[in-house]
Amino acid sequence: MGLTWRVCAGAGGRPGSAFLVESDQACVLVDAGCDAEVIDVRPDALILTHAHNDHIRGLAGIIERYPGLAVYSTDATKSALRRVLKGELTEGRANAISDTVISRKFQSHLEIGDLSVRLRRAGHIAGAAMVEVSCDRRSVVVTGDFSRHAIPGVADGADFEGLRGGTLLMECSVAQVKSLDSWKIEDVPAQLADAGLYVCGALGEAAALCCLADFEPHENLMGFVDCPRFLTTSEAILRLTQGGRVLVAGKDLTSGSASWLLAASVLGNKTAQISFLNRPPRRTIGDELLFAPAKTRLRAFGATRKRCRTRSVELPLHTPLSGLLETVRECRPSEVGLVHNQDDILYSVCRKVRRLGVQALVPALDHRYPAAKQVDTPGEPG
Repeated sequence: MGLTWRVCAGAGGRPGSAFLVESDQACVLVDAGCDAEVIDVRPDALILTHAHNDHIRGLAGIIERYPGLAVYSTDATKSALRRVLKGELTEGRANAISDTVISRKFQSHLEIGDLSVRLRRAGHIAGAAMVEVSCDRRSVVVTGDFSRHAIPGVADGADFEGLRGGTLLMECSVAQVKSLDSWKIEDVPAQLADAGLYVCGALGEAAALCCLADFEPHENLMGFVDCPRFLTTSEAILRLTQGGRVLVAGKDLTSGSASWLLAASVLGNKTAQISFLNRPPRRTIGDELLFAPAKTRLRAFGATRKRCRTRSVELPLHTPLSGLLETVRECRPSEVGLVHNQDDILYSVCRKVRRLGVQALVPALDHRYPAAKQVDTPGEPG
């Protein structure tokens, strides 16, 4: 059979990351952003790139379906995983799942059957890894979310050193804001100087903001390990009403929750400013705030669409298009699989990669390409 790979999540634009990489003797699952039922073979190991929800949402179900499954990640990802799961599951269940994860350092090798697995720094958030799976001079590299930028206090840039040939399964979490291509770290504090509510993901963007600006995050939210102190809900609301700044992360929008109170306090003031990180600006807060699903949004805010002033702040925790193309030029892969974004963005990136003379696939979205792909080009392409 050789070395093959399959995409298990992300079809039709649905957010999620999960890949099966198989040889004649072993099978590795990289990330758990899919339902357990999608996986039709028992993996010998599960490797997590990082602990963002779209990469771990199926973890509990997969572990329950395959008892005793070996799960690996970096130590920073394991710590973050525990915090994230406690926001989704009971504390006991979150601890039990986190305790099954085995920590490994960057550049460490795992031997799983005839597969050699190596963790490389991804640069996305602290502890985020790319996963290189090799067998008989063939290789598949799953990038996960990655950034070529180094963000002080958060993460160094992605490590592609020595990668040549093979298959590159590249996540195209490309920010839709073109100015990201010219991002400069010295410009960030000025962008964050305005008062208001700043909304971001649970881990990476929040950590970056805490390092780059003077923020005090809310106590109910996850991912703020090194912050000196946390605001209570009432303190956060008071700070907002007095024209201060508050950082919010996560997606807890159930009615009456702390995040709901913060959002409601801003929505009650039509002149208030809400800033979304790494997201295009939206006028309708109910559609974007904390990335809440529709049913939860309705429970929290009702059917009426709430509006107030919004803007978008850019942080390079994902590599922009120029960085994706630079990576392809540097690694000279035999093929590139593009995943994890909207259909039109993936096809646009695919065309640009092909112009570099590299075979590019959109396997989860294009019926012309098989879901399983055999890696049959050993070593560096000619």
